[in-house]
Amino acid sequence: MRSIPRRWWNASSLRLSVYHNFPGKTGMAKKKFEEVMKMPDQIVGEFAKNSQEKVLASLQEFKGKPVFGIRVWYRDLADQWQAGRNGITLSLDHWPEFEKLVKALGEQIRKDG
Repeated sequence: MRSIPRRWWNASSLRLSVYHNFPGKTGMAKKKFEEVMKMPDQIVGEFAKNSQEKVLASLQEFKGKPVFGIRVWYRDLADQWQAGRNGITLSLDHWPEFEKLVKALGEQIRKDG
């Protein structure tokens, strides 16, 4: 992987840079990287935000508990999809409240035109 100029670093690019520059790394760092940055287990839907980003709705497991999420994914320098910082992931316990919130938001959008 090519070096990323210091002024372009952010949390995602730094994690990618550290992981790819030290491929022999094992243990917690590798496990955390793979757990955080992997594609979701079950993609429920997606749409293109623009040519370099897409929004995924997914179901997956985190630390043994089922969660749902909506997250922006982007293409990195190696043209691989990576999870972005923008998004939300909640346990399934929060689904009823989240569903009510999304319905209320949709009604308000339709009302406002």
